[in-house]
Amino acid sequence: VDGTQSTGQLGKGDGPHAVKLTRDTLKSIWVPGSVCLFDLIEEVRPLLQQLRDDVSESHSGRVATTTTTTTAEEEEEEVEDQGAEWGMTGNKIPHDNNKDATDAIAIPPSWSISDPISEKKSVFVARCASIADQNEATSVLAHLLASDRKVAAATHSISAWRVRIRTRNPEKTGLMCTVQEDCDDDGETAAGGRLLHLMRLMDVWDVVVVVSRWYGGVRLGADRFRLINQAARQALVRGRFVKVKEENGRGKK
Repeated sequence: VDGTQSTGQLGKGDGPHAVKLTRDTLKSIWVPGSVCLFDLIEEVRPLLQQLRDDVSESHSGRVATTTTTTTAEEEEEEVEDQGAEWGMTGNKIPHDNNKDATDAIAIPPSWSISDPISEKKSVFVARCASIADQNEATSVLAHLLASDRKVAAATHSISAWRVRIRTRNPEKTGLMCTVQEDCDDDGETAAGGRLLHLMRLMDVWDVVVVVSRWYGGVRLGADRFRLINQAARQALVRGRFVKVKEENGRGKK
């Protein structure tokens, strides 16, 4: 990305900002050997729209009200110190009074948890647990939000899960494999899809991943996707959901 032909409705001098935003987005989605132009357009469009809205606000002196994630973050001035506490305060209502969710699981799931990652007062923590099907994924997520006050108070809890369900083939010998997967941004636009994409690249199965973010008052831009994936990768490795490949046929692990 070399520059802009026209900044359109952006103000004078805002072109370099738009170029940097596009470059940062491209870095976060680019996969070697893959065509990513369409993904880049889809990812950068709302960010450029937000930039245009910010420019309009600064020119008019008015405070805009919009439902995009980035604007919501800008308006959360009251949680500037939230990252330091990573979860004791937030704009979500805790779910610890939801007895139905906690009672739905007889044995609480065993979570593999990443180290907290801090960046400009925002904090990211990932956790993953084994699941067998879609119903268990839903129950495990509900149980987590109902039983963990810190997670319930997070600004965003991005989630994704994948399972392989094996059933006997009625026409042939052997088993059939059905893939089920889903994700949830929880207000962090496009983050759930990126998390699911990471799980596909890592070839992990029968696991649900939740990455909680406690917003610290400073916008991170495209860097937030890198931090979400970094935390998720660490949790998956710690939980031994990642296959260890043999090297040179020696069985080295």
